[in-house]
Amino acid sequence: MIRYICDLCQCEIDPQHESSYVVQMELYAAPSPEEVRMDEDRDHLEDFHEVLERFDEFDEDGALLGTETYRKKRFDLCGNCCKRFLQDPLGRRAAERFELSKPAV
Repeated sequence: MIRYICDLCQCEIDPQHESSYVVQMELYAAPSPEEVRMDEDRDHLEDFHEVLERFDEFDEDGALLGTETYRKKRFDLCGNCCKRFLQDPLGRRAAERFELSKPAV
């Protein structure tokens, strides 16, 4: 039997009696303005072939080993935590509650 646990509140989720939700997040470096320009002479098929040749360098999350430019995460949430997440997906309110007092100038 597979057990589902909410990644926020750590409560067990019973899939037969309650809804569960999956949040998938991808984090990657934004392209620089130079990368955005299309190179008309570029052989994109050759680029794709190079990626396929280097496939064994990828880890299970899809990122190249040793780089910090790409992350992909999956989180399972119960119904209540899903509602809270949708209200504040970046956690801004939580950060405001824990903001330390600023030193006097």
